[in-house]
Amino acid sequence: GVVSQSYSSYHRALDITSPVGTDINPVGPGVVEFAGFVSDGKGNVVIIDHGDGLKTLYAHMGKIKVGAGNMVSVDNSLGTIGMTGRTTGPHVHFEVYDQGSMVNPKNLLP
Repeated sequence: GVVSQSYSSYHRALDITSPVGTDINPVGPGVVEFAGFVSDGKGNVVIIDHGDGLKTLYAHMGKIKVGAGNMVSVDNSLGTIGMTGRTTGPHVHFEVYDQGSMVNPKNLLP
């Protein structure tokens, strides 16, 4: 996909656009900590615990294909690009937490 909104003080995530239904893969292996709908505007969300205090969050998903406790790798689809929650177009809202603090996801991506 293409980054449509970068990390900033008011948007502490990356928004990556892609067509509805495109698979979303995790940035690294880990265990699904949460998979479900949240009412804070993020819609369908998956949170992956990668260990060592690193977690990633994927939001606005159309479909969720994993459940809490599932082990995932970069080859697994977590779900699909969608428009759940408050969004103006199809994308994945991608957040990264290091030791509980939000950090710029670009530091984690190739």
